[in-house]
Amino acid sequence: MGTHLPGESQPEIVKKAAESSATIFRELSSDEAAAALQGVVPALLAALSASDPQGAGGQNIDRADTTERTNARVALAAAVGAAAGTALDHFQAYATAAVAVLLPILRAGPYSQTPGAYAVSPALFAACLETAGSVVASAWDDPGMSTARDELAAIAQLALATAGDNVSEARAMPTTFLLA
Repeated sequence: MGTHLPGESQPEIVKKAAESSATIFRELSSDEAAAALQGVVPALLAALSASDPQGAGGQNIDRADTTERTNARVALAAAVGAAAGTALDHFQAYATAAVAVLLPILRAGPYSQTPGAYAVSPALFAACLETAGSVVASAWDDPGMSTARDELAAIAQLALATAGDNVSEARAMPTTFLLA
């Protein structure tokens, strides 16, 4: 998976691979998961980072394709979260890379009013925020993570304060982040 996932162009295959990874991580003990981190987490992060929400090369894509790409990105974020949550005591080596991928997505947020900025779907925002909670928890004692930790906490608090009643996913996940 590590060699094929980042370059996979079919969102449905990416989604299935990510969901499979998440399921496997949730079934493993922390020590068992630690052995798989090196081969899986960089691939998940590369695929999440490389996935273009606007479509490959900025091409015009139809709404169904956009939905498939978003669903794949949600699954990728959830798989990273499953890896971090399961192997919390072994994930610190991947925390900086994970934050580097998650922060741009979370900064865009589902409520972006900036011209030209891509507002991510509430589901992707929620998945990334939940994943960020586990990632931050894995590197809590790392002084190099304090700035990112503070920014992620501010994003979670803002999401709690600004999410509308109809955006329950985006309201539920900041609570998960803040409790992680």
